[in-house]
Amino acid sequence: RHHCRRCGHSYCNAHSSYSHRLPHLGFDGDVAERVCKRCKIVLDSRDLEERVVWRLARCRDYLAGNLTPYFETGVDTVEDAAYRLTRAAISLARSIPLGAQAYVALETVEVLRKHGLKGVYG
Repeated sequence: RHHCRRCGHSYCNAHSSYSHRLPHLGFDGDVAERVCKRCKIVLDSRDLEERVVWRLARCRDYLAGNLTPYFETGVDTVEDAAYRLTRAAISLARSIPLGAQAYVALETVEVLRKHGLKGVYG
């Protein structure tokens, strides 16, 4: 027997073989929890209702000319994107164990990022 994580009732495997993410109840949002058939139907209908409301709001905003874009193109330059990517790569490389050659290469890239070729050649 298993407990439904939403209503708490105990069910056999045949009636509680459904799963659903329950972050609104304090469970990890990345892990689907076991729920009963009745709760699965309620949760699915709630999710559908939320998606419909969100889509209707986006359509309303679009028709009113007030649609907020997910991102604005042209704001970032190529240099800005390259800078962020380099910073992330350096941060990631520093978080893992490296050999001496890799460490020297990493520090060279960091100097290049900060100071350009003048930082390497003087």
